Amino acid sequence: MIDVADLNQYWVAKTSKVVFLPGRPKWIPKGMDKASFFITIDANGTLVSRELIDSIPNDWMTQKILDKMPIQQYKPSITNPTNIPVKVKINSELKALVDIT
Repeated sequence: MIDVADLNQYWVAKTSKVVFLPGRPKWIPKGMDKASFFITIDANGTLVSRELIDSIPNDWMTQKILDKMPIQQYKPSITNPTNIPVKVKINSELKALVDIT
């Protein structure tokens, strides 16, 4: 397992383009809370699994919701010429956007 800060030494997202959505995707749970999960990227750069570790509150994120999230494809970084598979712990937090205008 590697630290999320080290992920770019192994794999980088195939697309780094930011997509702004017109509304909240249906797969994102309602509320503003936190979740932690593992992702596993195989030697082909495919995200092969996501495993929920915890959620605050407990029922905010579920494995079923996590499984509905879009799957990201990765390409090996320059420092990963042998395409080493990795497992990474992701900590996420959903916050409300505040309009300061």
